[in-house]
Amino acid sequence: MVEEVDLTGSLNESLHQIARRVQREDLSEAGRDLLEGAARRLDDKLAGILTSGTDSTERVSGRDRGSAGG
Repeated sequence: MVEEVDLTGSLNESLHQIARRVQREDLSEAGRDLLEGAARRLDDKLAGILTSGTDSTERVSGRDRGSAGG
């Protein structure tokens, strides 16, 4: 159980860092579409393993991906 918590924390931190870096990048429309598609696929995959009271969009995309898109 401790290893799962460590993995979850590490994954969360990695996704947060990726989102911060993407925010600073000036991506083309095609690049932004590619990024959004990948984020949606990741969200779909993680939704099956995450146990939270929020919907899958809020769990993964929430503040990080939402701010990266705008």
